[in-house]
Amino acid sequence: MFHPVQGDADETSLVGTVVHFGETLLQLEPFSIHVRTVPIKDQVIQLHFNKPPFRVIQHYLSAHTLSICLEQDHWASTGDKLCSFHGQKGVLRLMKTLPLLDERIQPDLLVNPYSLFRMTPGQILEGVTRGEGRDAQTVRNTDGQIVPDAKAFYAKTFYFPIAYWSSEHFYAPSECTMDKILHQAVKGRSRGGGMRLGNMELFNGLRGNGLAACFEEKFFEHGIESQMNTIPRSVYPNQWNW
Repeated sequence: MFHPVQGDADETSLVGTVVHFGETLLQLEPFSIHVRTVPIKDQVIQLHFNKPPFRVIQHYLSAHTLSICLEQDHWASTGDKLCSFHGQKGVLRLMKTLPLLDERIQPDLLVNPYSLFRMTPGQILEGVTRGEGRDAQTVRNTDGQIVPDAKAFYAKTFYFPIAYWSSEHFYAPSECTMDKILHQAVKGRSRGGGMRLGNMELFNGLRGNGLAACFEEKFFEHGIESQMNTIPRSVYPNQWNW
């Protein structure tokens, strides 16, 4: 038997309590990394969800499986990751202006046509059959001017957020524990670590936002520069006799 919490779980992470009246030992294995179990007695286990607040919408209990549906409100911000029902994932970014389609539609998400791959046909089919998808008759750019011969398809599709909020992982410590070998910050807030520069941070963060060019300009072009004239020549032993 499952006893869910009533109302919103504002501060507590308790989802509900599972009670087993049989003779066999009650054992639970969560399918989500955000769910943890807390044994109370031999046949009583509490379930906790580590991302409150939330609301328990419904649950279904069978002989071997307990399915729980939770509703959670979250203000989307840049860096959050969304996923469609067809497995297409993308990261939110903030754009100052967006194009205008058919003089009334301003899209929420833009999909580059060069990103079409095996998961895209399912999303296009969803937009055509369920999302009132159609080709745009007029397309205005960010300056409000009509783009001649522009082709754009827009439709309504479902996206759900992946529970990995950027606001929970954004931190910039002024002092952090450094690795003695790599001379970079150790990983994890619990160990006093900070952000480490890898391939994703280098290409997506520094080069994508132009910060790498700022470093190059500051350390090279604005640094102490000296020029000297040299005469290039080849040096080889005399016994080679070229």
